[in-house]
Amino acid sequence: LTELWQRFASLPIRHVGTLGGNVANGSPIGDSMPWLIALGSRIVLRSVRGERELALEDFYLGYQQKDLQADEIVAALRIPLPQPGQIFR
Repeated sequence: LTELWQRFASLPIRHVGTLGGNVANGSPIGDSMPWLIALGSRIVLRSVRGERELALEDFYLGYQQKDLQADEIVAALRIPLPQPGQIFR
């Protein structure tokens, strides 16, 4: 992922943007979603009602539609560590 980080977004966006914000925005041209989904990442959503976790691919329901309630925030992204011998391209 080191090489990918060098190409992530434009320079102004890299100075103010976050990975969580990129995921929560849910733009279909988002830089991070394809590789996060390919790695099997999970998203943690939190509200005053508690916390829930789901697979990132289940968070996106359609074009500009997310499984995010009005009172929820993206609390964390869980990105699995690579397994021995795993190659990711």
